[in-house]
Order: sequence, then C-alpha cells, then structure tokens
Amino acid sequence: MVIGVISDTHIPVRATALPAEVMRDLKKVDMIVHAGDLVEKNVLVMLRQICPKVVAVYGNM
Repeated sequence: MVIGVISDTHIPVRATALPAEVMRDLKKVDMIVHAGDLVEKNVLVMLRQICPKVVAVYGNM
C-alpha cells in the first residue's frame, strides 16, 4: 500500500489550490493522510476525488 502524506495546506487562506505536482503524485497513492491544517472541508472533498481513502485531522487553524 502506498500512502501519501500531506499537511498544512491552508486552502484557501494561504493558497488557492494544491500544486499540480502534488496533485499528480497523490493520484498514484492508495490512501491519503492529511496531517492537519485543512482550514476548510472542501480540501477533503478535493482529496477524495483523487483517492477515496482519506484520513485527516483538522489541525490548529
């Protein structure tokens, strides 16, 4: 199983989207772990469109 780990996305506060390179690499994984600072739930929706298995913690933002 290949797990992609991402954190501190801060979308839309500090960025409008994930970089294209990150999106490309996440399409290759079996599961995505977001380790915090999602800021908005829309990020989870976006990640689940790439990979249905997403685990996330909200973080401190």
